[in-house]
Parts: sequence; structure tokens; C-alpha cells
Amino acid sequence: MRPTILELVGLQDDYLHDGRVISEILEGYARPPALKKSTRFIALAQMYKQLNASFGEFAMAILKSSTKALASNDPDDATYSSIEGQIQSLTAQRDAVAAQMISLLNGAEFNGQTFSDAQAQSVIVQGQALLDQANALPH
Repeated sequence: MRPTILELVGLQDDYLHDGRVISEILEGYARPPALKKSTRFIALAQMYKQLNASFGEFAMAILKSSTKALASNDPDDATYSSIEGQIQSLTAQRDAVAAQMISLLNGAEFNGQTFSDAQAQSVIVQGQALLDQANALPH
């Protein structure tokens, strides 16, 4: 909510936002000009939420897989090590993609920077691939 309130009242700070403006509820003059110019802004914001939110699709898939890893009773913890290694790899990839997404979102929300639909679509596709991989982990 913090980024949304800052946007609505026209304030900025140097705090690194972990969230985004809830652009789906903003209309008319409340929508920053850069948001009005992008047809993919909301899709990008929603994908960012699924990747980065504590209860988003990515987190829920990782939680299920981590629980499966913890419940395994393999000798030498082979299943645990394998699943947790995959989780670490996916999380690092997610962090990189999420950083690209939040950079585009914050730039548009607070700095008037536009981004092309192709730029947004590129990271949306990367995000969807990560969700697919997370959901494919053993549950």
C-alpha cells in the first residue's frame, strides 16, 4: 500500500520499495502518465506479485517443495539436497527477474519512465517460466 499512497499524494522518497503501486484501482488523473502509455503495465505488475509476494504462486510452490524435501527420509538426505538445490537456483533466478520488473514498475510509477510492451513482455515470459519451473518441482 505504501507505494500506492506515495503515488496518490505525489510524494517520493529514497526508500527502496518492496511492493508496487496498485495500479488496478487508479483511474483518470490518479494514474501516472507512464502507466497510461503502457498496455502491459498491469500484466507486469501482476506477474511481479506472483513472483515476489509472500503468498504468491512462486512462494506457495516453493513452500510445498521445501516441505516435501524436509519430509524425505532418503539416506544421506539425497532428496532434501536435490530439492533444496533446485529451490536455491530458482530463487536466485527469481530475484534477478523480479529486480528487472520492479525497476520498470518503479521507473514508470515514480519517475515518469516509459517502457515498451516488448520490454514488459520479455520479463513477463521469464516470470511465467519461473512459475512453471517452481510448480514442476516435487510436491
